[in-house]
Formats: sequence, structure tokens, C-alpha cells
Amino acid sequence: MSSQELLKLEAKVTSEVFGRGHVYSDVAAERLRASQQHGGNSVELAAYDDHARWWPVVIEEIGEVARAYQEAPERVHEELIQCAAMLCAWAEAARTALNK
Repeated sequence: MSSQELLKLEAKVTSEVFGRGHVYSDVAAERLRASQQHGGNSVELAAYDDHARWWPVVIEEIGEVARAYQEAPERVHEELIQCAAMLCAWAEAARTALNK
């Protein structure tokens, strides 16, 4: 099963378990969207210990949350979901690598 197919399955399961409108569904949908947008360049394909790939993306997402909080509070939820999606992807990469 490809990583994109796994993300689709994960989004489906998450939606069924947590229901629409729940933040976990939002995070799963964001992971799928980001994966589709970035394709083979997605940070999700990086090894969990590839800090040069993960940290810049995560720090950028955290910065976007802070910026939204200051400049566009209506975007805070969206930015938090994007940040959570990247952190979940990193955690999943670590779990996968460390459980081998």
C-alpha cells in the first residue's frame, strides 16, 4: 500500500472514529492534503531522525500559529491543525522507525 493510500485510509478511519468536525478529523484531512500537495517532496517521507528536514517545517508551522494569533485570529485553528498534522507525521515516522 502506498503512503498516499495509507493516508486516505487513516483519514477515513479517523473520520469514522471521531466524526466530522472533530480536530482529529481535521488533522487527518490536513495530512492528506499536505501529502497530495507536496507529493514526493513531502517531509513525511523523511526519516524521523532527519532533523534538517523536520525541524524547519515544524518551526515554520509554529511561527504561522504565532503570526495568526497576532494578525488574524480567525486563522488560528487552521494554523494549529497544520502544525498538529506535521507533529503527528513526525511522531508517526518515529514510531514506525523505532518499532522495526
